[in-house]
Amino acid sequence: MSRPVSSILRLAIEKIKTAPLDIAIGLIVAGLPGVLLSVEDFLKTFVPKLSPGWTVRLYIALISGLAWLGFLLWQSKPWLKFDSRLGIYVNKRSGHFYCTSCHSKKRFSPLRTEKDGWRCMVRGCDQFYQNPHYRPPRSKIDPMETGPWP
Repeated sequence: MSRPVSSILRLAIEKIKTAPLDIAIGLIVAGLPGVLLSVEDFLKTFVPKLSPGWTVRLYIALISGLAWLGFLLWQSKPWLKFDSRLGIYVNKRSGHFYCTSCHSKKRFSPLRTEKDGWRCMVRGCDQFYQNPHYRPPRSKIDPMETGPWP
């Protein structure tokens, strides 16, 4: 099932608004190889003994790879903060909720949102966290009409 273009654009705009630092670091890391290649001739003066072209390219690849690795590690680290009101961990960047029980076991398990709370989907955990703001819908049935009489 494909999403309409407007909803994809809305999600992209929301992601850009919520994660400007992630996007800025990603653009810097993506542009790093181009910057290093543009100063390749300048860098050749520092490595005259070996084949300058390949040595500089090797350094560029090494620096770029380390920058990407650092960015991916920074991006994958869950920035969790405990919300004592809800009793669960919240990712400060994305707003996703994580299971407290799994977190104590060094697992990062995102919670599935249900109408009245959040449920852990890890097999064997199945922890449920009640949403304190949830109000069940009022019954439309008149209590006087639901007695045992016909």
